[in-house]
Amino acid sequence: MKKFFKISAILAGAVVLLVVAAATVLYSIVDTERIKSELVDLVHNRTGRQLVFKGDVGISVFPWLGVELGPVSLSNAPGFGDAPFAEIRRTDVKVKLLPLLSKDIQVRTLNIDGLQLNLTRDKQGTGNWLDLAGGNAKAEPSSAPVPDASGTSGATDLGLSSLALGGVEISDANLTWNDTGSGQRASLSGMNLSTGPMVLGSPFTFSFSTRAEAAEPPFSGNLTLTADADPGKDFKAPSFRNVILTLAADGKPLPGGHVDASLAGDILIDLNSNTLDILSMRLTALDMKINGNVHVAQLDTEPVVRTTLNFSELNPKKLMQALGLPPLETADPTVLQKASGSIEATATANSATIKRLDLKVDDTALSGSASVFNFDKPAVLFDLQADSLNVDRYLPPEKKDTGTTETSGKAGKDTGAQKSEAKDTASSLPKDQLRALNVDGILKVGSLTLYNLRLTDVNVTVKAKDGLIRITPFSAALYGGAINTNLTADMRAKTTKTELDLGLTNFMLGGFLKDLIGEEKVTGVTDLSVKLAGSGEDWKTLAGTLIGNAKVALHDGVFKGFQILPESVLKKAKEVDPQKREATIKKQQPYQDITASFSVRDGVVSTSDTALAADGLGASGAGLVDLSKEQIDYRAIVDITALPRIPVTIKGHWSDPSISLDTVAFLEETAKGIINVPINIGKGAGNVGKDLLKGIGSGIQDIFGGTKKK
Repeated sequence: MKKFFKISAILAGAVVLLVVAAATVLYSIVDTERIKSELVDLVHNRTGRQLVFKGDVGISVFPWLGVELGPVSLSNAPGFGDAPFAEIRRTDVKVKLLPLLSKDIQVRTLNIDGLQLNLTRDKQGTGNWLDLAGGNAKAEPSSAPVPDASGTSGATDLGLSSLALGGVEISDANLTWNDTGSGQRASLSGMNLSTGPMVLGSPFTFSFSTRAEAAEPPFSGNLTLTADADPGKDFKAPSFRNVILTLAADGKPLPGGHVDASLAGDILIDLNSNTLDILSMRLTALDMKINGNVHVAQLDTEPVVRTTLNFSELNPKKLMQALGLPPLETADPTVLQKASGSIEATATANSATIKRLDLKVDDTALSGSASVFNFDKPAVLFDLQADSLNVDRYLPPEKKDTGTTETSGKAGKDTGAQKSEAKDTASSLPKDQLRALNVDGILKVGSLTLYNLRLTDVNVTVKAKDGLIRITPFSAALYGGAINTNLTADMRAKTTKTELDLGLTNFMLGGFLKDLIGEEKVTGVTDLSVKLAGSGEDWKTLAGTLIGNAKVALHDGVFKGFQILPESVLKKAKEVDPQKREATIKKQQPYQDITASFSVRDGVVSTSDTALAADGLGASGAGLVDLSKEQIDYRAIVDITALPRIPVTIKGHWSDPSISLDTVAFLEETAKGIINVPINIGKGAGNVGKDLLKGIGSGIQDIFGGTKKK
């Protein structure tokens, strides 16, 4: 046995000596100049281009069989100028000699220094690389190894036992792009690529860095990338783990003109199933921190992206500023300072679906789902819920009215008409946009504040398609009662047709007015039902076509601040009335019931059964209101116990109507009846009547807002 090992060692040594000797002889007889000449001829015959060696070709033999090239350049394609297509300052590659005997290829680090590649496309769209890439030539059958049924290819198919590379070092590489047709110019400069040892089918590390620049639009930035790469045994399932990508860039196309971003995670590609996964993704950019997973299916056909993302707390206003958006002014400057949430979504080239949304903005939590199909003509579906939302905080701040005008003379006289025309134009419906809507959604809000009005349990269902828009229903609880509304706008014909069905029950009117205008001018439990239909694109036109009916009933309330009696009567009553009952009368007028039904025809609201019931006081009325002309013509009969009935007429523009009584005699008797004390008005009865009439008018205007609050 010892003799066997001794003989084997001698034979092995002899083989090594023979290889070394052969390598030495090979090195001595190699004619590098001839090799360069043959390579130049080969490239010229195949491509028509000139391959230029500007330095010597160095050859090493043992223990590494290698080639080292000095500067080399390849000429450009015809018609693209004299600048070289490609240049390399230095190339060095070496293969270990002895392992070649056993078909084991071991390559030392491949070094490429100073690569310069110039890509150009002319005005006809022809690139200077097309002749090298085959151009319009017919594709030849590939001689590359074809995977067998087991899916293996590579070193074993080439008859190699193994293939190893000590690493790749590409330093100071540059790539330029010039499109003379569009004027676009871009470059990657200072490219550096470095890898760890590479063994066929085994993982390796790599790092890459470069600087990117573009002329139009202007852009410049530095990019770095590191990862642990694994090509996979059959190259069908490559993976990149511990990926870290960073970008620091400036330029016009970037949001806000500058971006500092980083992306980290694991990237897995499966070419057998045509999928890509980004796991444990961590993205930091524009004051945002996002983490989650991304799955992409159907890579080679129509990609489908599924993702689950979590957003750490961010500042929406700062984000808008970073995106270069104009500052958003809000009534509450403290809103839009914080937001966070998570999302589970699916997207294709023509659709997006949010399967699960959990979003917290300031004090509002929003959840639900939403989808958009067909981006060209979007169809929107949503089902969203919010716990509480104060819309007033997000509305634009109120602008102070300076009261100044820029017109005078005749132009100033036209201001009212101009404003009216502008108002009608502004209130016209954007029919084209509304007809294009395709929406089917539900929105629920636990607590909603809008224009200082407070609603709870808000439920809105919206359906819009082909010009038919329906809000059925809009329901909510408010001020102790409930509202249920159905609204339909039909825009399928030339003229929009609108229908409203509104029901309001057990509504506390006082609290509503307190939040709306700051005062409880009228209180009472209110029931209201309205059914209306009309046609038109703006309020003035719509109002003139309204048809329908309504009913209203108020119970157990008071009119506050309604001063019927004039000051002269009150002063006299105060002198003779020790109980000071005039003060109570002045502060409020209680009632038990107010009821009315209305008929609407062509925009004219008419009633014939208005009724008021109160202690010692009753009233009935009839009349009409023209909605399009904003005119009122109403006659009421006031019935005070033990006194003749008093007729009152209200007429004119509804914001500032004239109120008149029939006779002064009724006024004196009315004053006596309310205070229940004798008052000697005497010859001044006419003046007292005028004062009392003024008091009634002031009271009515105070309730309905007068000219200040239409």
